[in-house]
Amino acid sequence: MQTLSASSSKSNPLFFEVDAGYELPLDGSGTDPLDRPSVLGGTYDETTESYFVDKSSTPQKCVNKANDRFENFPQRRTGNLLIQITKNISTWPAIAYDTLKFTRNADAVTIRGTTYATNTLLLLPAGVAELRERVAGTNYHFYGTTFRLLTDHNLHVDSIENRGYFELVSGKRRQIFNDDGSVPTTPWPLNDDGTKMASPSDAPTLIDLEPYASVSWGLDFD
Repeated sequence: MQTLSASSSKSNPLFFEVDAGYELPLDGSGTDPLDRPSVLGGTYDETTESYFVDKSSTPQKCVNKANDRFENFPQRRTGNLLIQITKNISTWPAIAYDTLKFTRNADAVTIRGTTYATNTLLLLPAGVAELRERVAGTNYHFYGTTFRLLTDHNLHVDSIENRGYFELVSGKRRQIFNDDGSVPTTPWPLNDDGTKMASPSDAPTLIDLEPYASVSWGLDFD
């Protein structure tokens, strides 16, 4: 809020002496840019995915009668919440932030009272703008930074069945055959050691795919 007062000059009545004062706004928008609170926003990252899981009473991977996955799967729409947090920081540690891109949160993260469990957020590359601002006679140089966090109800982890036409025996790769000596027409279930199960109807072990590393970010989003 700006306040003004004026009085005529004693030396010349045609001139006025003006006192101007400026009161910083109570919402903090006129204070040191580094002291301003972060700004929270959000949108959705929309995409499509294959119908991959059979939503029966016992959900399982979708396969045909020969235990093969379908080549042409129908698509469905999906999407994940994209959280955007903009705040001012004094420096831009480009190399450090580049190292953290596309990693999951190894520690729980709390944003505006909502806590996101370990490995449920994916840190996308941050955006930055170098800014200079003069406030109350003081010059400030800072970086407006936007952090983007992608949520994922699947925890950014997928699993595939451990199957194949070859098995690992004594460290060597060996062809798998049926009991009658013929070559299987569908991939044979394998155990965690890469050795075939006793029967082609046995349930294979699962291979967990974790495309993103889990890292302690050490970032303050407030």
